[in-house]
Amino acid sequence: IDNTGNELATLPAYNFTNLRAMLSGQFKAGPEWNMNLTLRNIFNQKYASNAWAYGYIDESSGDVSYLLGLYPQAGTNYLLGFQLTF
Repeated sequence: IDNTGNELATLPAYNFTNLRAMLSGQFKAGPEWNMNLTLRNIFNQKYASNAWAYGYIDESSGDVSYLLGLYPQAGTNYLLGFQLTF
């Protein structure tokens, strides 16, 4: 997260799967059409792809402490598209 090499400031590895399907055709004496469906993160993997870290020295104890913040990513989501070409 912060380029220090500290294990506390490291994001865990993650993996997710997307799926995309496309279909096309043409109306009788009309325009061509295309439709696509994209499913993202189909297994609903919980992960963070980015984060921030702030290290500081506690004045009362002299210990180094870290504040960490994560940016969680979306669970399963989809996108449906439709296109007409005249």
